[in-house]
Amino acid sequence: MAVAFPSDPLQALSQPQKLSRYMSPPQHPFQFSVKDCGATTGAHVVNAMVSPDPILLGANISITAEAVVGLSFDAAAGSVGLTLEKKTLGIWVEIPCIDNIGSCTYTDDFLCTKLEAAAARPATREILVKWGLPIACPIKTGTYNVPANNPIIAHVDDPGLSWFTDGDFYVKAELANAAKTQTGCIEAYFSITTK
Repeated sequence: MAVAFPSDPLQALSQPQKLSRYMSPPQHPFQFSVKDCGATTGAHVVNAMVSPDPILLGANISITAEAVVGLSFDAAAGSVGLTLEKKTLGIWVEIPCIDNIGSCTYTDDFLCTKLEAAAARPATREILVKWGLPIACPIKTGTYNVPANNPIIAHVDDPGLSWFTDGDFYVKAELANAAKTQTGCIEAYFSITTK
Protein backbone atom coordinates (compact mmCIF):
# COMPACT_ATOMS: atom_id res chain seq x y z
CA MET A 1 0.00 0.00 0.00
CA ALA A 2 1.48 3.36 -1.05
CA VAL A 3 1.81 6.13 1.54
CA ALA A 4 0.67 9.59 0.42
CA PHE A 5 3.51 12.04 0.95
CA PRO A 6 2.51 15.74 1.10
CA SER A 7 3.86 17.83 -1.79
CA ASP A 8 5.17 20.49 0.65
CA PRO A 9 8.18 19.07 2.56
CA LEU A 10 7.61 21.41 5.52
CA GLN A 11 4.03 20.16 5.82
CA ALA A 12 5.32 16.59 5.93
CA LEU A 13 8.07 17.49 8.40
CA SER A 14 5.61 19.19 10.75
CA GLN A 15 3.67 15.96 11.34
CA PRO A 16 4.59 14.15 14.60
CA GLN A 17 6.28 10.82 13.82
CA LYS A 18 6.45 7.60 15.82
CA LEU A 19 10.03 7.12 17.02
CA SER A 20 11.85 4.36 15.14
CA ARG A 21 12.95 2.71 18.39
CA TYR A 22 9.27 2.05 19.24
CA MET A 23 8.35 0.42 15.92
CA SER A 24 7.90 -3.30 15.53
CA PRO A 25 10.57 -4.36 14.88
CA PRO A 26 12.64 -1.44 16.23
CA GLN A 27 14.54 0.52 13.59
CA HIS A 28 17.59 2.80 13.52
CA PRO A 29 18.18 5.15 15.29
CA PHE A 30 17.78 3.20 18.51
CA GLN A 31 19.28 5.87 20.78
CA PHE A 32 21.17 9.15 20.90
CA SER A 33 24.59 8.86 19.25
CA VAL A 34 27.44 11.13 18.14
CA LYS A 35 30.52 10.23 16.12
CA ASP A 36 33.14 11.63 13.78
CA CYS A 37 32.33 11.23 10.09
CA GLY A 38 35.45 12.51 8.36
CA ALA A 39 38.48 14.69 9.07
CA THR A 40 39.33 15.25 12.74
CA THR A 41 42.19 17.78 12.56
CA GLY A 42 39.90 20.70 13.39
CA ALA A 43 37.40 19.04 15.72
CA HIS A 44 36.93 15.57 17.17
CA VAL A 45 34.19 14.24 19.45
CA VAL A 46 35.48 11.84 22.09
CA ASN A 47 32.05 11.17 23.59
CA ALA A 48 28.66 12.77 24.22
CA MET A 49 25.52 11.74 26.09
CA VAL A 50 22.10 13.29 26.54
CA SER A 51 19.51 12.24 29.12
CA PRO A 52 16.62 11.61 28.97
CA ASP A 53 16.70 9.89 25.64
CA PRO A 54 14.46 10.67 23.79
CA ILE A 55 14.68 14.39 24.55
CA LEU A 56 11.43 15.74 25.99
CA LEU A 57 10.47 19.23 24.79
CA GLY A 58 9.61 21.51 27.69
CA ALA A 59 11.71 19.54 30.19
CA ASN A 60 15.27 19.54 31.53
CA ILE A 61 18.03 17.48 29.97
CA SER A 62 21.53 16.62 31.17
CA ILE A 63 24.43 16.81 28.73
CA THR A 64 27.91 15.37 29.05
CA ALA A 65 30.55 15.58 26.35
CA GLU A 66 34.24 15.63 25.57
CA ALA A 67 35.57 17.20 22.39
CA VAL A 68 39.00 18.15 21.09
CA VAL A 69 39.54 21.32 19.07
CA GLY A 70 42.69 20.82 17.02
CA LEU A 71 42.64 24.09 15.06
CA SER A 72 41.83 27.51 16.46
CA PHE A 73 38.41 28.67 15.30
CA ASP A 74 37.91 32.36 14.57
CA ALA A 75 35.87 34.68 12.38
CA ALA A 76 38.16 34.09 9.36
CA ALA A 77 38.64 30.34 9.76
CA GLY A 78 36.18 29.09 7.11
CA SER A 79 32.68 27.68 7.34
CA VAL A 80 30.44 25.04 8.88
CA GLY A 81 28.00 23.18 6.63
CA LEU A 82 25.05 21.79 8.54
CA THR A 83 22.77 19.05 7.26
CA LEU A 84 19.61 18.50 9.30
CA GLU A 85 17.12 15.74 8.51
CA LYS A 86 13.95 14.33 10.07
CA LYS A 87 12.72 10.78 9.53
CA THR A 88 9.26 11.21 8.03
CA LEU A 89 7.10 8.25 6.99
CA GLY A 90 10.25 6.11 7.19
CA ILE A 91 12.31 8.37 4.87
CA TRP A 92 15.04 10.82 5.91
CA VAL A 93 13.89 14.25 4.65
CA GLU A 94 16.28 17.21 4.64
CA ILE A 95 15.06 20.28 6.50
CA PRO A 96 15.65 23.28 4.23
CA CYS A 97 17.58 26.36 5.32
CA ILE A 98 15.01 29.00 6.28
CA ASP A 99 16.09 32.14 8.15
CA ASN A 100 19.47 30.53 8.97
CA ILE A 101 17.83 27.49 10.60
CA GLY A 102 17.97 24.02 9.04
CA SER A 103 20.42 22.64 6.48
CA CYS A 104 22.54 25.76 6.07
CA THR A 105 26.16 26.72 5.51
CA TYR A 106 27.39 29.21 8.06
CA THR A 107 30.47 31.40 7.84
CA ASP A 108 32.67 31.35 10.89
CA ASP A 109 32.05 35.09 11.27
CA PHE A 110 28.30 34.38 11.56
CA LEU A 111 28.90 31.61 14.13
CA CYS A 112 31.24 33.79 16.20
CA THR A 113 28.57 36.52 16.28
CA LYS A 114 25.96 33.95 17.41
CA LEU A 115 28.30 32.62 20.14
CA GLU A 116 28.87 36.12 21.48
CA ALA A 117 25.11 36.84 21.42
CA ALA A 118 24.37 33.59 23.27
CA ALA A 119 27.10 34.30 25.84
CA ALA A 120 25.52 37.71 26.48
CA ARG A 121 22.50 35.94 28.02
CA PRO A 122 23.29 35.45 31.74
CA ALA A 123 22.01 31.84 31.99
CA THR A 124 24.00 30.74 28.92
CA ARG A 125 27.12 32.60 29.99
CA GLU A 126 26.96 30.93 33.43
CA ILE A 127 26.91 27.49 31.78
CA LEU A 128 29.79 28.31 29.41
CA VAL A 129 31.98 29.80 32.14
CA LYS A 130 31.26 27.02 34.66
CA TRP A 131 32.56 24.32 32.30
CA GLY A 132 35.36 26.37 30.75
CA LEU A 133 33.66 26.52 27.35
CA PRO A 134 34.34 29.39 24.94
CA ILE A 135 32.29 32.58 25.30
CA ALA A 136 33.76 34.32 22.24
CA CYS A 137 36.00 33.69 19.27
CA PRO A 138 38.70 32.70 18.80
CA ILE A 139 37.96 29.24 20.15
CA LYS A 140 41.33 27.99 21.31
CA THR A 141 42.75 24.55 20.65
CA GLY A 142 42.42 22.06 23.47
CA THR A 143 40.09 19.54 25.10
CA TYR A 144 36.69 20.70 26.27
CA ASN A 145 35.04 18.40 28.80
CA VAL A 146 31.69 18.27 30.58
CA PRO A 147 32.10 15.14 32.76
CA ALA A 148 29.35 12.65 33.60
CA ASN A 149 29.66 13.43 37.32
CA ASN A 150 28.96 17.13 36.66
CA PRO A 151 26.66 17.40 33.60
CA ILE A 152 25.13 20.52 32.11
CA ILE A 153 21.47 20.71 33.09
CA ALA A 154 19.49 22.74 30.55
CA HIS A 155 15.82 23.36 29.85
CA VAL A 156 14.68 22.46 26.33
CA ASP A 157 12.12 25.04 25.28
CA ASP A 158 9.89 24.50 22.28
CA PRO A 159 11.52 26.79 19.68
CA GLY A 160 8.27 27.21 17.79
CA LEU A 161 9.51 25.54 14.59
CA SER A 162 6.75 23.54 12.90
CA TRP A 163 9.07 20.63 12.08
CA PHE A 164 10.65 20.41 15.56
CA THR A 165 8.17 17.92 16.96
CA ASP A 166 8.02 14.20 17.74
CA GLY A 167 10.46 12.27 15.59
CA ASP A 168 13.98 11.08 14.87
CA PHE A 169 16.57 13.60 13.69
CA TYR A 170 19.98 13.42 12.01
CA VAL A 171 22.48 16.28 12.02
CA LYS A 172 25.88 16.46 10.34
CA ALA A 173 28.30 19.37 10.80
CA GLU A 174 31.16 19.64 8.31
CA LEU A 175 33.89 22.11 9.22
CA ALA A 176 36.04 23.57 6.45
CA ASN A 177 38.97 25.97 6.48
CA ALA A 178 39.24 29.08 4.30
CA ALA A 179 40.62 26.91 1.46
CA LYS A 180 37.44 24.77 1.72
CA THR A 181 39.36 21.71 2.97
CA GLN A 182 37.38 19.64 5.47
CA THR A 183 38.87 19.89 8.97
CA GLY A 184 36.11 18.19 10.92
CA CYS A 185 32.94 16.20 10.47
CA ILE A 186 30.57 15.27 13.28
CA GLU A 187 27.22 13.51 12.97
CA ALA A 188 24.51 12.80 15.51
CA TYR A 189 21.19 11.05 15.78
CA PHE A 190 18.67 12.19 18.38
CA SER A 191 14.97 11.84 19.03
CA ILE A 192 12.44 14.41 20.23
CA THR A 193 9.14 13.75 21.97
CA THR A 194 6.46 16.03 23.36
CA LYS A 195 4.92 13.48 25.76
